[in-house]
Amino acid sequence: MFFSLGWTKHKQFSHYYDLPNGMILSTDSGWKIFKDKDQTIIAKGYANTSSLDQVIQSSSKGNYCAWIVDDNNASLDHDTVRSFPLYVHNDNSITNLMPSEKQVWADKKVTINKKNKILQVDINTPIFDGRILDDKTVVNTIDQTLCETFEKFLTQNTKPLKLFLTDGIDTTTLWCYLDLFTKNYEIVDYEYVKYTDFWRKSKQIAKANFWGYRFIHMWEDPTVLITGALGDEFFLRGPATMFILPTKHGIDIKNTIIPADYMYTYVMHTIDDYMPNTLDVLSRIDTVAEIKQYMYNILSNDHQHWHLDNTLTFTPFKDLTILETIMSADPSLLAQQAKHAEINRQLICLHDPDKLNTISPQKNNGMKNI
Repeated sequence: MFFSLGWTKHKQFSHYYDLPNGMILSTDSGWKIFKDKDQTIIAKGYANTSSLDQVIQSSSKGNYCAWIVDDNNASLDHDTVRSFPLYVHNDNSITNLMPSEKQVWADKKVTINKKNKILQVDINTPIFDGRILDDKTVVNTIDQTLCETFEKFLTQNTKPLKLFLTDGIDTTTLWCYLDLFTKNYEIVDYEYVKYTDFWRKSKQIAKANFWGYRFIHMWEDPTVLITGALGDEFFLRGPATMFILPTKHGIDIKNTIIPADYMYTYVMHTIDDYMPNTLDVLSRIDTVAEIKQYMYNILSNDHQHWHLDNTLTFTPFKDLTILETIMSADPSLLAQQAKHAEINRQLICLHDPDKLNTISPQKNNGMKNI
């Protein structure tokens, strides 16, 4: 789902669309064109609830991007959590492939008119409070969210499904929910990359700027790769998120974790790098509600996997309602999540506890330089 919208064709891409307002949209493969009255819609990705042509401009859950174009304007539409970054170049073009100093943050939507003017419109974000949910409510709410996401996506999907198991907690959680709704998928044990025209031209740029594309699976035919993107971050096990909120609640993760804990090596490798920033944030932000808002803003702009040519990535953890729920967990559960991925383990136990035996603590070793 890579693109560049401007006034000339961009050589890094493989497909080009001449738009009614005179602009040119350069893309990778896999985009579709729809007509809606006087508008042309060029879109890619998926929505959980229905086909793309039915959800444009309604901010549905999923992982999609759409350019809505008429004779004057080109407006960017996407799902409730934009999965890709966005950069302005030379004040008259927009791309998600080449970074620039002018990044458009996730709380903005953009329109470019035929006079080269880029307009940014605010997106409403949630208002947080300091509420605390009991452990059962946290687990059951996330379970309901994931069941709904998997069921709705799999009901709509017609493409073959691929799953690459890393023996980590996120892919094991994915596997558990996938098995709950279908057995019609393939577990792949290899890194397969089809060197398409776009990937040959652009892989060095993508790999250099987006860590999620340093290792990637990609097939030539339309395929869905199920990924755990944003699992660490939205489940508060990431190198920053695991420290900020528990520390605000008075929990010292470093002194509560022991070598037997699943996350021990990961925490020991990352705490010295991230704790100074955590303490700085906590010194500037007073309340739990404000900390939640800060984390929401940071993670809304944590872009990891969007789609690549004809391979779509199904990213069920890319759901800010999961983050909102976990941020409201009791501090003791937050500590157990940072130590041992307790929330994930309880989710797995709800449906297939035998899969806990496949999780390897080695997944968290050697993480410092990743």
